[in-house]
Amino acid sequence: MKQIETNTRRNVLKTVGTGVVGGIVLTGSASGREGASLNRSLAEVRSATAKYNDPENAVADGYLREGHPVCGMGYHFPHEDFVAAVESDDPAELAAYLGPLDRTDPPVLAYGEGDDGLVLGAVEYLTLDNTEDLFPSTDKDEWDPFFGPLYALHAWVHFPNPEGVFHPTNPRPQFTQPEWCE
Repeated sequence: MKQIETNTRRNVLKTVGTGVVGGIVLTGSASGREGASLNRSLAEVRSATAKYNDPENAVADGYLREGHPVCGMGYHFPHEDFVAAVESDDPAELAAYLGPLDRTDPPVLAYGEGDDGLVLGAVEYLTLDNTEDLFPSTDKDEWDPFFGPLYALHAWVHFPNPEGVFHPTNPRPQFTQPEWCE
């Protein structure tokens, strides 16, 4: 029992420590009020989605693992409600699901492969309105065309991305396995 408590405490400390260090690494040395506001927003997202560092928690909360990884992004876990909205072929249902967006409740999670299994890297947002501003304190959160009328925005809040926190892909090997990129 003592060992379980020690392991649990150690895992919690690792998660918190990773969040603090990751926040510094991910956002760089942002200065001024705008940088502080962005850091708070990213920390809010990281905190709200920290339980998904364990993919089993994501599945328990309705996220579905897609079978094929994407080069630079890894495995996507879309939420079942998003999948249902897309599969309904009803534009009104999709629009209702996607708006208004809540940055603490992303429709998709992106995992890479680490030494001990899947590692959460990014949260992904999808919208029909590419002018939506989820992180108002920065102009770096640009939406990328995704599929049909959808636009996507990745926020690499759980795993540092040398290309930037809002870059759509991460070149680190956990997310860019050679066989995924062929």
